[in-house]
Amino acid sequence: MKLKKLMMALVAAGIFAGVGAGVEDVKAEVYTYPITPNDPEWANYNHAELVDMLQIPEDILAEMTDEDLVDSVLSYPWICDIRFYDDYNVGVQIVADNFNGLKELLNRPSAQKILLSRFDENKLFTQGLSHDFDKRLRAESAEILLIFFGNQGMLTDETKLRFMEPTFEWKYDVKTPRGTIVKNKK
Repeated sequence: MKLKKLMMALVAAGIFAGVGAGVEDVKAEVYTYPITPNDPEWANYNHAELVDMLQIPEDILAEMTDEDLVDSVLSYPWICDIRFYDDYNVGVQIVADNFNGLKELLNRPSAQKILLSRFDENKLFTQGLSHDFDKRLRAESAEILLIFFGNQGMLTDETKLRFMEPTFEWKYDVKTPRGTIVKNKK
């Protein structure tokens, strides 16, 4: 008798598990790009084709939190393209014109705190103290995007204070090349 009840419960669970089948739940999270430079087939496509393939689906993009969007943009395989122009502002704008993730990010000033956090987490990489290319690229890209926000007059006051504040304070007396000691005024 117990076995029969158990089997009926399992059948019922199976039936109810099927309710809603075929309805896709759109769950926003850090976007996983369908192809990356590490994939062998990457070489089979030109830049324009890859840019098209790497767009974030609009339904996912609309549901992304600021944090997921920032991380998705910083891991975008063509984020390095912002550096290919004489002016980073131009580079950011051109990449945003061609990549919906960056375009969305630029419309979310609230994402600045997360960009600043990603920059702070990887600050050593921007100072050339590491050879981890991916981390360095993420940190430099976060920095360029924050500078872009600043140049556009879009930095929030909180971000402006933290990003523009000096990150290094000298607390010790300094010797000049001739040996003169200069006292720290702090």
